[in-house]
Amino acid sequence: RGGAIFNDGGTVVIEGCNFMNNHAIGGKEETGGGGAVHASSSLVDCYFEGNTSHSGGGCVIGSGNDLIGCTFRNNIAYGGDGGGASLNWGCDVIDCIFIGNQATGPGGGVHAEDSPYVMGCYFAENTASTGGGLSIGKSAGSVGDSTFCGNDPNHITGKWDDAEGNHFSD
Repeated sequence: RGGAIFNDGGTVVIEGCNFMNNHAIGGKEETGGGGAVHASSSLVDCYFEGNTSHSGGGCVIGSGNDLIGCTFRNNIAYGGDGGGASLNWGCDVIDCIFIGNQATGPGGGVHAEDSPYVMGCYFAENTASTGGGLSIGKSAGSVGDSTFCGNDPNHITGKWDDAEGNHFSD
């Protein structure tokens, strides 16, 4: 779990860190995933590149925590969801960048299990089985002021409300 950081209790904020070329063994169902980080933590102004895991190539974040101002580039979930990030219930994703991430399951950029709030983000050139940019698993999320371009096979899957200001291009 968590190739660089694993936090299984208590809530912390991880801020201003670079996570490059980390690897976590096992999957989310088995031992947690999260190529660089597996935590009940919010991540602020962090950079993730070249991390790998079964799920959550860059990170797996626990319920009610947030990603703010982070960049996820070329991370891989080689056996599950969330090439860049795999999020549990009720997470916010604000002002983040997801470029070139890959997942064999849903969510090349991000897979959010339930009710994400995504605002001011950029999703480009991410690939997955579905939801190349963003995949929402259960209850509807809200997406606004975000740009989606060149994600494969599609930009967003799952239920979501358009909070306006989104841009889509191939």
